[in-house]
Order: sequence, then C-alpha cells, then structure tokens
Amino acid sequence: TERLSGQTIPYFAVIDFEGFKKAIDKIGGLDIDVERSFTDAQFPDEKLGFLPPLTFEKGLEHMDGTRALQFARSRHGSNNEGSDFTRGLRQQKVMKAFKDKVLKMNLITSIGRINSLLGIIADNFHTNLTPGEIFRLYNIAKEQNIQTFLSLNLGLETGLVCPAIQEETGAYILTPCEGKT
Repeated sequence: TERLSGQTIPYFAVIDFEGFKKAIDKIGGLDIDVERSFTDAQFPDEKLGFLPPLTFEKGLEHMDGTRALQFARSRHGSNNEGSDFTRGLRQQKVMKAFKDKVLKMNLITSIGRINSLLGIIADNFHTNLTPGEIFRLYNIAKEQNIQTFLSLNLGLETGLVCPAIQEETGAYILTPCEGKT
C-alpha cells in the first residue's frame, strides 16, 4: 500500500475474524439491511474448501457473528455484489451497525458486559500503537461526536482511484487518479 500510494502508514490496528464474530455475538447480533439479494457459491470454509452457497435476501436480517462475517467477507456474490468495492461497503455497514448498537446499549452502565466485550477485543486485537498512543487517540475521540466521523470507500465511482495494470507483474491495481492526491 505504501509503495502504491506514496504515503507512509506508520500505524496499524486489526481485529481477527474470531474476535469479530465473538464481539458481535456478545452484543446479541446485528440487524443489517441487505440492499440487494445475492448468492456467493465460493465462500471458503476452514478446511481449504467451500461452504454450500450462501444467500443473502434483500431486506433487514438479524445476523449473528458468523453470518455478519460471511456478509462482510463475501467476495464472489452475484447481482453485482462480487467486487472488492461492494465488499468494502458491506464491511463499513457491519462496522457502523456494531458501533450504533454498542452506543445504543449504553454499555457503560453494565460493567460486566463492557469488561467481557473489552476482553474479547483485547484477546483478538493487534496493533503497533503504544498504550500511550492509544490513550491519546481515546482522548481525542471522546471529545468528538462519533456521529461526525467520516467513513469513505475508495470505489471507482469516487474518481479518486483509477484502474491500471502493473507493468512488472501484469496485476490489476488501483492507483490515485491523475491530478488527485
């Protein structure tokens, strides 16, 4: 990413799939609005094979952690849901639903529940941020209205990224469009 964008990425933070599923299950699942029905017949199982075809029907669906992960990770969906861009939008939708539900639940009033959720996150979260840097980010974020945070998907429709073929490998890549920074 740094080589393509020219931007140094000094920090990272990730939560693994198991933590993702457990955190969603801990808050009782998520209600996700599926915008378009689609089927993914090539969703990987945990044994280097594939699950039976997964179908998501248009409309509101209550998803547990496993189902939400499948919805967020699906790469081969029918009905124009098979691109990395649509997958990114679904991932944003799941993360927003998680954030909204946690805020709605007002977990601060339930010490046991918040400790349990923080334990799941701590066991499955990896970062190169120091505790001091995390605390500084927390202090910055707590003074902001979380509803004003911007989330952006860099799809082709934004005009910010353009498709290209990498000369050395012949790989299809996205690069900043000419004149965009």
